Amino acid sequence: MIDVILQSMHLPEYPGREKALEILSELEYGHAPETPARIWTETVSERDASGGKALQTRYALWFETESGDQASFPFVLTVPKGVKRPLTIILIDFEETIPNRCYPAEELSDMGIAVAQLPYAPVACDRDDGFADPVCRALRKGPQPDNGWGKIALWAWAASRVADVLCARDDLDTENLAVAGHSRLGKTALWAAALDERFTFVLVNDSGCSGVSLARNNTGETVEAISKAFPHWFCPNYGQFAGREDEMPFDQHFLLCAAAPRYVFVTSAEDDLWSCPDNAYFSCKAADGLKSPDRMPEPGEVFPEGRIGYAIRPGGHHLSRWDWHQFILFIQLHKKNG
Repeated sequence: MIDVILQSMHLPEYPGREKALEILSELEYGHAPETPARIWTETVSERDASGGKALQTRYALWFETESGDQASFPFVLTVPKGVKRPLTIILIDFEETIPNRCYPAEELSDMGIAVAQLPYAPVACDRDDGFADPVCRALRKGPQPDNGWGKIALWAWAASRVADVLCARDDLDTENLAVAGHSRLGKTALWAAALDERFTFVLVNDSGCSGVSLARNNTGETVEAISKAFPHWFCPNYGQFAGREDEMPFDQHFLLCAAAPRYVFVTSAEDDLWSCPDNAYFSCKAADGLKSPDRMPEPGEVFPEGRIGYAIRPGGHHLSRWDWHQFILFIQLHKKNG
């Protein structure tokens, strides 16, 4: 059944990771910003958190480009006390508050998990502002070229800079480093993991169009809708495919394949039709890493055993505790030295 649907979409064949990343960089997200000449951190504050069960440290992450420009953005690392080398997740987040609607901080601390919370807005605001934020100005000189990075690529770049900091420590489990995100930040987490092989896991919720969900035959948000509403997320080249999804030389299974054969876990919501959960499932099947029946899943079903995992729940567009529980079970099932 699913194979017949996929055949009818005439999806481009995955060309391998290197070529797929070149295509996605050139035509969708833009080529990544330069790797800094150096990075360093300043400790801004430190406090007990989660009822004294965790230590929470706020950092300013500074970078300097090859041309000498400097800028910084914050992240907050919450480490559960008494846990040796805790499993660590970089959460690309909507808010700076902890906990928040996407981040059940105490619950994750109780599971023995460290979280580096990276709020996106201090890296770059979610507006079509001509890339005027300090981080943007440090990394780009002049107007955005047709294949130049958009803000999804910039937020993903920032997640890799946090990974630089975490991977330099020996008190965290960075062999199983994960990156997570919801909605537009789910798209961001996927692109970060596709580019950066230090991410063993990518955990994605309701990422929709230009994230997990295939663009062809999408019954929710389209390339035309997203590229008009949020042109700053992408490179200018992406807009040429508005209303022409069938002509794209790629689709979103390229993104999933580029992150696997590491581990990708995708959660969808039954009522989040704008994110097209059907096409998210088809994309996972097209990427050929999902072990699931040849049928559409029922709400509440979880398929965690392949390198690409998938789950769907009742409800709408939000990152729930149920999603987090599936994320953690997936990591526990597949983690190294586990």
